[in-house]
Amino acid sequence: MQAAYITKTGSYQQIQVGNLPDPVIKPNEVLVKVQAVAVNHVDTFVRSGAFKTELTLPAVIGRDAVGTVQALGSAVTAFEAGQLVWTNSMGYAGRRTTRSDQCVSRDSS
Repeated sequence: MQAAYITKTGSYQQIQVGNLPDPVIKPNEVLVKVQAVAVNHVDTFVRSGAFKTELTLPAVIGRDAVGTVQALGSAVTAFEAGQLVWTNSMGYAGRRTTRSDQCVSRDSS
């Protein structure tokens, strides 16, 4: 997948754009084909390391996205393939983030 990501926290110069492996979804997650994203101050704080949260590196930066469900985990019941969805506040507590052409979100039903 094409993504904006960091391999360590720091200045904006840490942001790289390139290919990363496609995400593998867990049973309670959905894979979303991203159509649009939003950037806010929290993205800057996480990238810089000023907002302390669990990050798995390389970390795709970003929190908010809109797109369509591409694939469903085996335990997902609240979504279906092709459904238009949105997600916000991704990236907290180790959750994956959204600034790529795909993202993963949890089914919270």
